[in-house]
Amino acid sequence: MKSHVSIILCHYSKIDDSGETAAGKNPPKRSDLLRIAIDALLKNTNYPAELIVCDNGGDPDDSEYLLGLARIGKLTHIRFPNNLHFAFVWNAGARLATGDPLCFICNDIEVLPNWLPECMRILDEHKGEKVIATPFVTYDKRKMNGVLENGDRTNPRAGSNCLVIRREDFAVMGDWPHHRIGGTIWYNLLKQKGYTTIAPPKDLAGDRGWRHGLNFDIDIEVKKTLLDGSEVDFAFYG
Repeated sequence: MKSHVSIILCHYSKIDDSGETAAGKNPPKRSDLLRIAIDALLKNTNYPAELIVCDNGGDPDDSEYLLGLARIGKLTHIRFPNNLHFAFVWNAGARLATGDPLCFICNDIEVLPNWLPECMRILDEHKGEKVIATPFVTYDKRKMNGVLENGDRTNPRAGSNCLVIRREDFAVMGDWPHHRIGGTIWYNLLKQKGYTTIAPPKDLAGDRGWRHGLNFDIDIEVKKTLLDGSEVDFAFYG
């Protein structure tokens, strides 16, 4: 019997997408990207998996949309009152997940058919090795490291917006760091620990955010709600 995968998706709806100037057009809203990402996951995940959506201070309409899917058993919906950064909610989702391996994915990733079986094939073919899988190579193909005999592509720095990792390897790596560039920090550590990310011969997912020129290098305004209902600035990077 196959063990199931826990897919942990981080959603937030803050209009942080300042890519409009760079791209010369209006970028898509996170709420729209979320629906594209969820629809693709539900349609194209042909492998035993649970879907956990960490609603990181999303719009009320987004929460209602996710709750509707949760009510019919399509996903588990975890609602946070504020945007607590992707690292916080990915780590929280990992603690609630019941599967192995874990898949961490962002709310702008559109997966294609057979994406998860291919990631699982990569992990199965590299048992005992320091390998994690991703369904596609990120926008910066200059970081490509090579091509294996079977056509799989290696890239030690790609995949932080969609990766599949064994629980034992995630335990070695530790939690995602609460930092503005936490994904980059985590992947630098991944490389230091000798891990490599492997993608299939052809991309089986796409990053709709980067495709439309979103800019993730701006500051994130984060608030934390206290027990009395008041809000304070929540600084987790420096």
